[in-house]
Amino acid sequence: MPTSWMRAHTTTLTTIDPAADLTDLEVLRSIVGDARVVAIGEGAHFVTEFSTVRRRLTRFLAERCGFTHFALEYSFAGAGVLDTWLAGEDDRPLGEVSPAAADWGAADLMDWLRTHNATSRSPLRFAGIDVPEAGGACARSLSRWPTTWPRPIPRLCPWCSPRCRSATRSWPAPPPVPPRPRPGPGSRPTGRTR
Repeated sequence: MPTSWMRAHTTTLTTIDPAADLTDLEVLRSIVGDARVVAIGEGAHFVTEFSTVRRRLTRFLAERCGFTHFALEYSFAGAGVLDTWLAGEDDRPLGEVSPAAADWGAADLMDWLRTHNATSRSPLRFAGIDVPEAGGACARSLSRWPTTWPRPIPRLCPWCSPRCRSATRSWPAPPPVPPRPRPGPGSRPTGRTR
């Protein structure tokens, strides 16, 4: 890849510290645009610097772009109890709430999310997107989701698809989502789910 292309399509971060000023990340706003979902990848699992940058990017997306949910490769069915803990509504240690999150290497991220939610004007809800890890419990876990989410869920999980369809049959179709204005730096997000 030519060096000139790399220079034209990259930017240098001033820091990877999640608590630092976010101004250097403003270049991402044009990339995010009106997206409702942003995926943050990593070159390898369990690399401290990738996890640290992900926390900083997540904070930018919540505080500057108005995102309200954080989804991770984590049990779809088991995410509810962790979401409650992240919201500060459960005082048990993370290892009791979710041994998987504590032992699997996500403890730093979960501790950061919990602190973020307790101190930020832009708290984040948590969702697990690993359906096979749900152990066939998808239908039971659907009760905690808004009724505007039912349509794609049965297609995600062929093992429990009949139960998911049964559990979601009476849910109304989701309303269209109108485009929303982008908040400016330092402004408070509108609070609508992205």
